[in-house]
Amino acid sequence: MILSSIKLEELLDNRKFWEIGLVLHQIRNLTIIKEIKKRLKGKVVIVCIGNELKGDDGAGPALAKFLEGDVKADVINCEEVPEIYTDKIKELKPDTIIIVDAVDVKEKAGSVVLIDKNKLEGERIYTTHNIPLKVFVDYLSSETKANVFIIGIQPLSLELGKGLSKEVRKTLKYLKDIFIELLKEINS
Repeated sequence: MILSSIKLEELLDNRKFWEIGLVLHQIRNLTIIKEIKKRLKGKVVIVCIGNELKGDDGAGPALAKFLEGDVKADVINCEEVPEIYTDKIKELKPDTIIIVDAVDVKEKAGSVVLIDKNKLEGERIYTTHNIPLKVFVDYLSSETKANVFIIGIQPLSLELGKGLSKEVRKTLKYLKDIFIELLKEINS
């Protein structure tokens, strides 16, 4: 059956279509897990950024709370002012720094993207913080010599006074499970 000859109603009712979508989603998730695992080396510091008062921008701080005491890594909740925590991060002498932040990369709400520090220059990545991610990442990389990368979470809403969307909440639970397992592996 050729896709262009299928009516939309038939496509939406087609169970195979949904199964294929689920498989593609799972493959993407496995790819992200493998990429994160490949980058984790030595002492890991997870830097969570965001503003809890602005809907899904609070993804970073929410993840920091979810991870507290459950992972074998230092977790720092920087809220919306990550530049204040640079000395603390340097004192920890990390080999790997993971920055978690809500970033608008025009994906589906709750989507996870891995962003290398080298890709920050040309990418259109929007955050709500005073210091651009590129400046923050370059500084940490230069000062710590750590491998620094970003896990970006696509927000649904950054509206003041709103809580986390269900899509982002689901993603945070998923990331928590990933971090617990992967960090257990590299620390054993």
